[in-house]
Amino acid sequence: RQKYTLDPSHCASGGYRYLYKIFNGTHKKTGMPVSIFIMDKNDPRISAMERSSKEALFESVRRDIHVLKAFAQSKPSPNPYVLHIYEALEETKKEFSFSTERLEFSLGNRFRDFTNLPPQSITEVSEM
Repeated sequence: RQKYTLDPSHCASGGYRYLYKIFNGTHKKTGMPVSIFIMDKNDPRISAMERSSKEALFESVRRDIHVLKAFAQSKPSPNPYVLHIYEALEETKKEFSFSTERLEFSLGNRFRDFTNLPPQSITEVSEM
């Protein structure tokens, strides 16, 4: 995450129960526009889970990112219908994060599920 400059507020939410906040960002060296997915491990919805459910969620996140990364790097070329992951999963004590091609919103947000979105982003998605 240190390789990127992030917008101050997230523009989308996604993943299981919309736990990921999705930020627009820019790679500091290349200037490439990206989206950064960040899941706060201390989110109240995760904290309310039983320990076994929490661990199952975290293992699922790790496994899913591994599969997407491998698929995105497959030959002869990555599938244009699969989100391209640029930076593999980074895990700290506080969060999971990874970078992808730039997104404007998640599919769930586009279909008017605004869970975990700031008011400004709700307005922007609604107007598209």
